This record gives sequence, structure tokens and C-alpha cells, in this order.
Amino acid sequence: MVTRIAFIVVLAFPIGAGAIPSLNVTPDGILTGADDVDIGGTLFDIEFIDGRCVDLFDGCDEASDFDFPSQAVAEQAGQALLDQVFLDGPLGDFDSVPEITLGCYFFDSCAILSPFSVSDVVATMIRVFNDDADVTETDRVETQNLNIFTNTTDFPEFVFFRVKRPEPTAAPEPGTLSVLVAGLAGLAVMRRRRSSAGRATAIAAGNASNQGLTTST
Repeated sequence: MVTRIAFIVVLAFPIGAGAIPSLNVTPDGILTGADDVDIGGTLFDIEFIDGRCVDLFDGCDEASDFDFPSQAVAEQAGQALLDQVFLDGPLGDFDSVPEITLGCYFFDSCAILSPFSVSDVVATMIRVFNDDADVTETDRVETQNLNIFTNTTDFPEFVFFRVKRPEPTAAPEPGTLSVLVAGLAGLAVMRRRRSSAGRATAIAAGNASNQGLTTST
């Protein structure tokens, strides 16, 4: 049996727990990732992406480059994909038809990987097997060694999954209305201060006048 391997490049950041994953599917029915995947009680947004480990994981040359810090956590992430994402449903039969997952174009099975350690140019990763309905082997999570320069675009059965990270955004410019409101507020403050100063001057002048009258009496 020819096995298709897809890298699970997890581009995910923790966002909370308790939601049902939302599958990201293209108009032509290809699964590209999922949002709110529960991995160990934390939600992650993930996407499938082709490429090389060396490019997708900050050089893929040390453990800190990877989304998951250990084999145990990586295996937990892989099992979460099988339990929550690779399922047959109204959006598509993503369990029994592996080739409708991005990067997995082989009809038989798809192996999705996410690295968790590396030695020299060989990365060790979890391998999530998603087999079609006719394959006797069951869906499972195993380990896989792969050269960090292997490009998944050259292999129709390989694709990475990564945890998505938000793009940095610049602070929004204040709107015209906000500027106008702030300007009006400033004018109101200045007017109150001038009015208070005028009243204080008038009171002081009245006091001085009263004192003068008393003295002359």
C-alpha cells in the first residue's frame, strides 16, 4: 500500500477552550485547516501548508522552533486532528476521503506530520495517518524521521500542519469624529477655566470695593 504523508505544520496560538472546531474548506471542497481545535484543553487555529521544515519552522534546527515541546504533546495534537478534524460530515468526508485535504492528493491514505525534535538534518515528528474507508489499517498517530530539506510539494502525500499566529497590526488612527469630539472637549475645558477665572476676578474686585467702603466710613 502506498502511503501518503502530509506534514502537520501547526500555526496555532492558544485562544481558550470549549468550542467545537470550525473547519476551513475551500469552495471546491478542500480542507485547508481548522479553528478552535482542542489540544490538551487549549484551543488552536491550525492550517495545512506545503514546504520544507527548514523554511517553515525557523530553520528546523532546534526544539524551540517547533509548535509542540515534546513527543507527548505532539502526539496529543495528532490525536486531536483525528478526533476533531478528520471526520466525515456535511462539509466533506475528510476521514474516508484523505485526498480532499490540502497537500494530500493520493486516494489511499495521508500521513500528516509535525516535528518535535531534530538531530543534525533529520527531524523527528509525529505522523498522523488518515486512511480511507477501504484501507484495513486504522487511523493512528506514530513517529516519522524526515530530512529537514525535504519539500512536501514534491510528494503528493506530504503536508505540514502549523499553528496559525496572528499578524501584527498597527494601532488604528483616530477617526475624524474622535478628533472633533476631543477638540470640542478641550475647548469646553478652556471656556470653563476662563469663566472661573473671570468670576474669581469679579469676586476679588467686589471684596476690594467692600473693604474700601468700610475703611472710608
